[in-house]
Amino acid sequence: MTKPSPRLAGWLIALALGPLLPCAAAAAGAPREHDGFFMRASAGIGASHGELNAPATHVEVHDPGLDVNIAFGSIVLPNFAVHATLWGWGLNDPTVAIASAIGGLTLPNKGVFEMTAFGAGATYYVMPLNAYVSASLGTGSFSGTDQMEGGSKRGFAMDVTAGKEWWTTDDWGVGAAGSYSYCSAKDKDLGPAADPGGTWNGTSWALRFTATFN
Repeated sequence: MTKPSPRLAGWLIALALGPLLPCAAAAAGAPREHDGFFMRASAGIGASHGELNAPATHVEVHDPGLDVNIAFGSIVLPNFAVHATLWGWGLNDPTVAIASAIGGLTLPNKGVFEMTAFGAGATYYVMPLNAYVSASLGTGSFSGTDQMEGGSKRGFAMDVTAGKEWWTTDDWGVGAAGSYSYCSAKDKDLGPAADPGGTWNGTSWALRFTATFN
């Protein structure tokens, strides 16, 4: 059974508690409009892939996994929000393929491989359809546990999302979104110790379920 990584599990707890935030945190406004305080929490399943390109070794890590995105901010123009964004994905016991000058092998690994990122973003709603596009830029890193113990340095990360929501109350909307995320960071001690100096690149295509308070 797939289990989330410890860091992503913490994000899931925050996501679950999001609907319990007091409505007083939002600025007063007309119902079913995008104004004031903005919070979007989303989680789903992604096809995630990590790849290490080192001088003498190539490593690929892939599998379906958990994908999470949480945004907090404010509407600054009609239907336009700016926000801080936390996002990432995690793979539990992923398949690992290693290739080098002496050959290659594919093997299952025990442990969690994850990418976590934070940055700033913007979301624009197309009304009255209540569909949106969102993009965030920031910094991210890769890390692993158990057999995949180690991490990377921090590097460039981005997330692009498009979704559609339906109002359930005057302030809450729920829906679904498709997303693409990317991160590139220099290896620190996650790759082969005998072949340092590589760069990790990771992508995730995901389908997320969303809940937005605004």
